[in-house]
This record gives sequence, C-alpha cells and structure tokens, in this order.
Amino acid sequence: MKFRRKKENSHLAEKDKKQFTIMLIPHGKGKPKSLGISLKTMFLTGMGLVMTLGFLTFFSTYYFQEYRSTHDALDIAKEVREEVIVENQRQREEIEALEGYAMDVEKEVSDLADLQKEIIELVGLDSEAYATLETKTAPVTRSRNLNIDGSNPLDRQIVQQGGEDLLAPLIEQRKTEMTSLIPEVEDQIEYLDAKPNVLPAEGRITSPFGERRDPFNRTLRQHNGVDIANDFNTPIHAAGTGVVTFSGYQGSYGRVIVISHGNGYESLYAHNQKNLVSEGDRVEKHEEIAKMGSSGRSTGPHVHFEVRENGTPIDPKSILRDENEN
Repeated sequence: MKFRRKKENSHLAEKDKKQFTIMLIPHGKGKPKSLGISLKTMFLTGMGLVMTLGFLTFFSTYYFQEYRSTHDALDIAKEVREEVIVENQRQREEIEALEGYAMDVEKEVSDLADLQKEIIELVGLDSEAYATLETKTAPVTRSRNLNIDGSNPLDRQIVQQGGEDLLAPLIEQRKTEMTSLIPEVEDQIEYLDAKPNVLPAEGRITSPFGERRDPFNRTLRQHNGVDIANDFNTPIHAAGTGVVTFSGYQGSYGRVIVISHGNGYESLYAHNQKNLVSEGDRVEKHEEIAKMGSSGRSTGPHVHFEVRENGTPIDPKSILRDENEN
C-alpha cells in the first residue's frame, strides 16, 4: 500500500511539472533566454483575459448606449431651444406691431381730444363739463409704460386677442363723445351766431356807452349805445343773426332798424341814410342792412349802435368779441 501511494504522488508531481517554454533569442551575440510558463498559469491568464474582455465589452456597450441617449436628448433640447427662439421672435414682432398700433391709436385719440377741446373753447362751452378721453382712459403705449414681453398670461392674451380688439373701443368712445357733443356745439354756434357781439360798421367811436353831455344842449344824459362815425353811405351790417322787428323812421333816431336775436338780445341801428331790410326779414350776421347817414337828431354821419338784454340797454363792448374792440 505504501509503495502504491508513493507512485501516485510521483505521477502528480510530474503532471504539475508540465509547462511551456518560450525561447527569447537575441539577434546579437547574447545568450538565448527561456521563459517557462506552466499550464495552470496559462489557463488562469487566459481566464483573466476573457473576463477582462467581457467587462470591457459590457461597460463599453453600456456607456455607448448612455452616450447615444444623451446625444439624442441634446438634439431634442436643441430643437426645442430653436423653436422657443422662433416663438419669442414672433411674439416680439407681434408686440412691436401692437405697440406701434397703440401709439398710432393714442395719437388719433389725442388729436380728437385736442379738436374737441378746441371746439369747446371756440364755441364757449363749459370745458369742465366735457372731460376729454385722455383723462378718462389710458391707452396702452410705450409712453404709458407698456411692458409686454409675452412671459405672462395677460401679455399673451393682449397679443393673441390683437391690438385692434383692445384699442378700437377707445376710438369708438371718442367718436361717441364727439357725436354727443354735436347738438351742444350746434346750439352754441347758433347762439353765438345770433349774439350781437360784433361792431356793425367800420369807423371811429365818437361817443361810448354811458353818461355824456348832450351835443345840442350840453346837459348830462345817459347814452344807451355807442356812436361809430364814418362817411355817408358806409355799409352797416347786422351785429348778429336775427329777425327784423322794426324798420322805419323813429323820431330823434331818424331811420332805425331793430333786430331781435333771441336769448333776450336785441340790437338797434339809428340815424341811417337808407334802410335795406324790412320788418319780418331774417338777416344773417355781417349781412349789410343799411347805409350810414345822419337822419334824425344827429350832428353828422354815424350809426348809433345799441344792444338791449331783456329790454335793458347794455354796453355793447361788454359782449363784443376781442378782435372787434376799438
């Protein structure tokens, strides 16, 4: 039995001693070298190489897939970014167009407001009773701190709905206000046209309204009008639109014309050389109604111009337009 075990151990030892020899032979005069590698070592080395190659293949495949996923995500992000840039540019263009339209609308509204104010002042209406649109509303423009960038829902709504839909009501409101103003303006124009507030003739005022010495007896007397002196047959015009209520001879006034203008006003033109209108005639403001003369109690060619309000003589200068004051 002992002999047999010894033989088996010897056989294993020989088996372990099986190896491969690698010869290294230099080109020069050096001695050849040999490297012995056992079968077990070669097996383990081969297994290590296979495992290493397997790990490298696995990780390279994994990282390649991750790279592809990241690359695709970057491409998508790039496309989204370009779409966002295009959309922002479109919104900026729409916003700029809206701002430009809003500024044009504001200018139109402002021009209308100025026109309304001018009309109101021209016809003498109460400006405080007609507030302009500029004080009632504030159009959306750069001048009123417009700051639309499309980044919030309200801004997007403004752009999406369109400037016309939001700003057109401002113009419509102004048109409504101007339309409602027309009757008042017409009434006022009619009133101003009838009001006897212009001098009836060219010439020199020789006697103003008020107390004066009578040119014939030198006593103090109330003079209820103004005397305008000029040559014979100088045209005499109506101081306001109205209806002739008297045209004829009247004592010391000589040839007289009386015009009723409504609103309590009445005007009188005396000492005429010739009357050109008759009772019941409607005359327009500035229309020629007589020729200057010296009829009645007079010292020379002139027109005695008298204005009465509710039957009481008033100083004509108190209602004369500024450009007609002498």
